[in-house]
Amino acid sequence: MGGVAEESRRRIAGLLCLVGVGLILTGLVLAFRHRGSLVNPDDPLRAVAADTNMEFAQDMKEAMFWLLVLMGVFGLSSLAFLRWSRRFRGWVLHRPHPPTPADDVWVMHRLPEESPPQSGPPDPDGRG
Repeated sequence: MGGVAEESRRRIAGLLCLVGVGLILTGLVLAFRHRGSLVNPDDPLRAVAADTNMEFAQDMKEAMFWLLVLMGVFGLSSLAFLRWSRRFRGWVLHRPHPPTPADDVWVMHRLPEESPPQSGPPDPDGRG
């Protein structure tokens, strides 16, 4: 969504997630309602079909549940990836630090001035 503001992107993504969760929950509610209308003990032919439909409803309920879980995992992983990619992009595109001034670096590393040699007899201990 190139030309859409960041706040609008978040609203649109949140709205789409809510619609998806709403559809899944609606499917679960309809599966439960359909399950209650299937049982008819008076008709033996419908009882076989009801068993088949009951298994189908159970399978649909399980599929809806896992779809809801997968959608949650996808949403969280997408948010985590977006946060990571924005920080990585900022790290890659950041301006380099300005160079440190190096005008008098060697002044700090010069040897101290040598003192002139003292005139006189050398010390017998060799201590200078």
